[in-house]
Amino acid sequence: MSAANNFLKVDMKATVELTQNAKDSGVGNNMYTFKNNAAIYQTFLMMYDKLATLGGSHEIGIDMAANAKVGINSYYFAEGIVSGALTAENAKAVSNLSSKKVESAKYIELRNEQNLIEMLGSGSNAVTLQVNFDMVYAADDLSTQFPKKDPDDNTQTALGTKVIGYSKIASTVESAANSATYIKITDNDLYYTTTESTASLTYNVQLTPESSAGQYSYLGINSVETGDAEMFVDTYAVYDAHRLTSPGDYIELTLTLSDKGEGYVTPTAGTPIPTGENAGKALNISDYLTELKIYGADVNNDGDDDVIFDQSAAEVSAETRVTKKGDTLYTVRVQKDLLKTKSDDVYVIPITYKVRTGNTLFNSTGKKYSNYKVSLTAATYSSISSSNYSKPSYAFDHIIYTNARVLTSVVN
Repeated sequence: MSAANNFLKVDMKATVELTQNAKDSGVGNNMYTFKNNAAIYQTFLMMYDKLATLGGSHEIGIDMAANAKVGINSYYFAEGIVSGALTAENAKAVSNLSSKKVESAKYIELRNEQNLIEMLGSGSNAVTLQVNFDMVYAADDLSTQFPKKDPDDNTQTALGTKVIGYSKIASTVESAANSATYIKITDNDLYYTTTESTASLTYNVQLTPESSAGQYSYLGINSVETGDAEMFVDTYAVYDAHRLTSPGDYIELTLTLSDKGEGYVTPTAGTPIPTGENAGKALNISDYLTELKIYGADVNNDGDDDVIFDQSAAEVSAETRVTKKGDTLYTVRVQKDLLKTKSDDVYVIPITYKVRTGNTLFNSTGKKYSNYKVSLTAATYSSISSSNYSKPSYAFDHIIYTNARVLTSVVN
């Protein structure tokens, strides 16, 4: 699978037929007699069998994060056993194809909604059905469903994704997908990618080699020495998107804050602030950080980097930049041409803020001296308003600073 070969065309064909015993016992005649009072429906199911790592577990199902688009090209059925392909000349077409697909994290279902009982009860007591459909992927989403492997490495022969097909029957359309009456076939072809189209993000503090407290002095704040003064922390992110096969035109950054005592927050793809047990607690950012700014390139050539996000300014909504400021989440989506670059599709993003500290604040509000985690995520989007981000573009990193009150005279 590749940017130039980003879809699978899937053909499924099945025959539903009465056994010879059923025919000899008159089941077919009974079916025809009661054709208006009973029903038998057939459905096709498609899923994948993915093996991404040697010695790993097989993943059975459909990876919804790959965001495949399913399109049914043709769907036919015909009375009897048809050995060749079904066409408009020898079969009837299923209508309203777009309404016949059901997608879930387990399978793609292709329903035909035809009650087969009359055809099973007459003639050869058999029905042949055939569907053709496409699974289409954005180039950057291919690696989510199809693992990377080297086809010339004999140790990786088993890696890849296989297509699994089911034909199932039941007495109702809705229950057919869960029916225990089925035939299953696994295609032995393996689908995979040979390149890795993922982005990376590193988030670092600016070095301070001239500081007597060490080159990472920004990360240690001691209110015994600083008093109640807020302390500047200069950081920067490097977002490397050069491996993406079709990077979007916009980059979205999200920033959250958490502490060790309440539980660190670890963002996940699409969810900067997870919920649930052991998910940590996102803090109100402005209670701990002030004057937070995120910088882009010097677009105006005035000698100063442009501010693309300002904690103290109003939210922005424009064609090139959108900012949002919740209590626990700051977000900026910006046209990537407005960012500083280290090289093609490698972006350098300065981020500065002041850390609030001191006994006056901490004693009066119940805040804690602790380790604090500033989390940053990045992902690409195709437009300023799109809700779908490129899955391989998602990346996450963090820094941890210490806000403490330490008597250095008694600590070696």
